[in-house]
Amino acid sequence: MKIVLCALNAKYVHSSLALAYLESYCKSDEWQIESAEFTINDHLDSILSRLFALQPKVICFSCYIWNIEYILRLVSDIKKILPPITTVLGGPEVSFDAEDLLRENPDIDIIIRGEGEIILKELLTALKYNLPLREVRGIAFRQDTELRSNPDQQLIKILDHIPSPYAGDMARYKGKITYYETSRGCPFRCAYCLSAAQPGVRYFSLERVKKDLAALFESGCREIKFVDRTFNCNEKRATSIMEYIINQKPSCRVHLEICADLISDDFMNFLLQIPAGIFAFEIGVQSTKPETLRAVNRKCDWQRFYSNVQKLQAQGNIHLHLDLIAGLPFETYSNFSYSFNQVYNLQPDHIQLGFLKLLKGSPLREIAEYYSYEFQNHPPYQILNSKYISYSEITRLTQIEKLLELYYNSRDFKLSLNYIVNEIYKGEAFSFYTDFADFWHKEELFTRGHRKDAEYNFLMRFVEENHAGYSTVVNEKLKYDYLSNYHMQMLPAALKSYNPPDIKVQFRHIVRNQELLARYKFTAEKTELKRMLHLEYFIVDPVSGQKFTEPNPFLFYYNSNERFSSRVINISI
Repeated sequence: MKIVLCALNAKYVHSSLALAYLESYCKSDEWQIESAEFTINDHLDSILSRLFALQPKVICFSCYIWNIEYILRLVSDIKKILPPITTVLGGPEVSFDAEDLLRENPDIDIIIRGEGEIILKELLTALKYNLPLREVRGIAFRQDTELRSNPDQQLIKILDHIPSPYAGDMARYKGKITYYETSRGCPFRCAYCLSAAQPGVRYFSLERVKKDLAALFESGCREIKFVDRTFNCNEKRATSIMEYIINQKPSCRVHLEICADLISDDFMNFLLQIPAGIFAFEIGVQSTKPETLRAVNRKCDWQRFYSNVQKLQAQGNIHLHLDLIAGLPFETYSNFSYSFNQVYNLQPDHIQLGFLKLLKGSPLREIAEYYSYEFQNHPPYQILNSKYISYSEITRLTQIEKLLELYYNSRDFKLSLNYIVNEIYKGEAFSFYTDFADFWHKEELFTRGHRKDAEYNFLMRFVEENHAGYSTVVNEKLKYDYLSNYHMQMLPAALKSYNPPDIKVQFRHIVRNQELLARYKFTAEKTELKRMLHLEYFIVDPVSGQKFTEPNPFLFYYNSNERFSSRVINISI
């Protein structure tokens, strides 16, 4: 019996954790099992032909909000070209309305609800030996013309009973973002999260975790993303795992989801000593409004949270990613602006502005009517409006989210944005992004893509039209940001240059000036130096914003084959 486990990942660089565990747990001499991973960007015809070539008797799909619609189309088509095939769906997107899905999609034969390892192995045994499906706990299925839903399967108490999927061929992970778990479950029960359906936390042993991580580090994967819901809920265990990772000196980055207000003084002292570049922390803020947090069963000591994030950000050794969710109960558009400003003022490396999704199985979806939520009937089930926020306000926030991604999260406008937000808008970041979104909307910029230099032009034009008195300083800061991030000879069209007419002659003199080159330790050959250096004049100090008495020459130095400037030197000093 040939079984194919199929995943449609969001991106090519992702790997499926679910398939890895299911394959390792269900591997047996009694059948042939194989994993097939694709992406939602692949053509469905191509996926279908490749699945057909495998000629499975049973095909199992791992279902999430980002792939369920594609999978339902594949299931329908594969039934037509392989009529005897048994189609099995599992995963969070099908676990909570299994009978409805079976009723609406006659080409689905069986749905696995919840944690799948034990259930799938028992199901495959039943299918192999033609045993009654009513004996397999945790499934919903068709029996003649009726739909049946068996009792739930118990969760795996000892997670180490799942064979490690990292003991064999690791080539599938090379260059990939690899998802990994050291635990299942969450100590909290946030009403918008599926983890609220299964309270409590179960752990893999530390010995198992370290063995798995050693294999992943050897695989050459690009990044390891822990899916543990609250990695630091057990600080002693978290410290042990992180110390092991540090000692391995990994070449890839490790991404962890943590709760910032749980960080104790001892754990903070440990975090502040970590070498830079190893860890990235994703920290869920969601909202800073106490009434909102209480409504979704989320507790947060904001003062401790703020203090801890400030300390980590000041140290700069851990990449910080902070999450906000728009549309939560009791949080109006105006209230959200306050949460946005508080998070923005922490200046994390990345701010994610997400939108509330009423996921199947989440407690908040069950009481959606109480808050007058209207939401999409199809994945990702994002809210459209509620008694607290209108659709037009949600639309405005999606525009702000786009600008946040382009301008803040790109890290290409650091000096410019800091000056605009702090000096022009007096720290009211939300007001700036609102005004800038109005500008983009008026100019119809949201409806099409743009080159990077155009993004600089738009910000310059916005300042010139709305805050002309600040335009000179913003011009110089934008020039500095652009040349620091992009090894280009030409400035964006909207930025004013103050270079003298003989700038090319001056540049040639610099490249031949042995004393200057020695002073700044430029050791490359002259031909190479011409490619590695860029000369630009500024009438304002781009860092301090102070106006020079006369234009000053700045030299930007770029390492070979890199777009970022590694050094910027005011050579008039």
